Amino acid sequence: AQCNQIEVNIRDHVHGTDGVAAITGVGMVRLTSGSASGATLDIVLTSYIATYPKIIIELRNFIPVSNVVDLYCRFSTNGGSSYDSGGSDYDYFNGGVNYTAFIPILDATNISNAATGGINVVAELFNPASAALFTGLGWRCGYRSCTTDSSGALEGYGRRRVAQDTDAVRFYFSSGNISSGTYAVYGML
Repeated sequence: AQCNQIEVNIRDHVHGTDGVAAITGVGMVRLTSGSASGATLDIVLTSYIATYPKIIIELRNFIPVSNVVDLYCRFSTNGGSSYDSGGSDYDYFNGGVNYTAFIPILDATNISNAATGGINVVAELFNPASAALFTGLGWRCGYRSCTTDSSGALEGYGRRRVAQDTDAVRFYFSSGNISSGTYAVYGML
């Protein structure tokens, strides 16, 4: 039991939930955090990607306004002025390779808009500063399905299908707005 308590305390301290931004020396630093609502959550990373080769994004208790929706992600190379949205700009693996205009964090799973529903996501952005490599996004998520009123979990990986420096990320639901939620962004050395 004591080992579990130590593990929880270290996790809380690393993620800054105990009021401290990060543990010095582990290479993880909280860069920004806040609340989300509206059509999209746009996270601009221009001042971070040169220092941190991996960015971790946490979406907590993201509740959609509309019921029966999915969560998508897009990348930008111009600080969020526009986002890559061509029909085959991204690929992701879901039992086979798929090409789309977005990365589906949760696709065809029907996220609930109940106050106790929504989705929680931990996403890792790889190689955002490299114009020579494809930017990749790996994620784990837990959600409440509105069709079965049960919990579910999913993990996945998608990427931009061209080498680019990715300096902004957009999260949005397939229909309607983000009703509420919080986010935190961490840099890893």
